[in-house]
Amino acid sequence: MIENLCHAAGRPIKAPDNTIRYAFPTPEALATLSLEEIRGCSLGYRAPYIHKTTAAIAADPPGWAERIRKLPFEEARRALQAYPGIGPKVADCVLLFGFQKYESFPVDVWIRMIMHRLYGIGNPEKSLTPAEYERIRRFAQEHFGPYAGYAQEYLFAVRESYADE
Repeated sequence: MIENLCHAAGRPIKAPDNTIRYAFPTPEALATLSLEEIRGCSLGYRAPYIHKTTAAIAADPPGWAERIRKLPFEEARRALQAYPGIGPKVADCVLLFGFQKYESFPVDVWIRMIMHRLYGIGNPEKSLTPAEYERIRRFAQEHFGPYAGYAQEYLFAVRESYADE
């Protein structure tokens, strides 16, 4: 999917082997694509969200990312979730990996299972509700502190060892 997006809207760059590759596109470049062109990148249900969000970001004056970076964590999280298609997990991933907000603790099915097994929080037998997501996330932030995101990465890295338990 990313390669398709890059090919559709990224600038061409010459790789060391003289082949042409494409850089990750800017929001402005992505915003020039029609919804059908974005759908052509095999993005499935994500296509309309990406189309709307890139248009919103491209229309925002320069510095939108810097404004989010400067916000306190919870405000930055809410600001990201205001964009179409960005829910709690995506916002937490963007904050952790894109904005170096290390207190962020994204929760997916693997993390929920591990948190349940190691700390007794969450119920992997039921659907992950927004309330349970918040409970796990807040527990992790309190338990692991300002670097909860590092802990999340370590826990995620060992997920395979919990697959058969």
